[in-house]
Amino acid sequence: MATDTKDWSVYAARRCDECGFDASAVDRDDIAAKVRVAANDWAGFLRDSEAGELRERPAPQVWSPLEYGVHVRDVIRLFTDRVGQMLTMDSPGFPGWDQEAAAAAARYNEQDPGIVAEEVAADGDRLGRVVDGLAAGDWDRVGARETRQFTVEFLLRYLLHDVMHHWHDVGGEI
Repeated sequence: MATDTKDWSVYAARRCDECGFDASAVDRDDIAAKVRVAANDWAGFLRDSEAGELRERPAPQVWSPLEYGVHVRDVIRLFTDRVGQMLTMDSPGFPGWDQEAAAAAARYNEQDPGIVAEEVAADGDRLGRVVDGLAAGDWDRVGARETRQFTVEFLLRYLLHDVMHHWHDVGGEI
């Protein structure tokens, strides 16, 4: 479960001590491809794993692999929408996102892994197309959440770390 108070945003700018992924080391031109590969890895994992095993939580306060997979799908969707707003609006503001409430409301652990697999792959490709279409000046467009401003590039690196970190959470190789 994503209930800690750690400031995960720092992992868009440096190597993560937990998972080892360094989103800041990814060349800007490689972000779209990395998102697609990660989404396809998630899709394959969800497609090829036993549904019962995907629903098992390793501990009461830790999400199941399926819950992490649905979360990854939703993060990709949310960030794709936010990048779209940042590209079409001047400094849009975004509300916080309560990941636990989203997981409970959407019943993450009850979703069909096969459907989630297809959706995460499609959503990763959709985001990849958006990133592929960015012009040079688009990377520096800004948005804000609460008192923190960030760029499209920062948001995409943050997303990439989140997807990779959760891949590590379910035992995937980074």
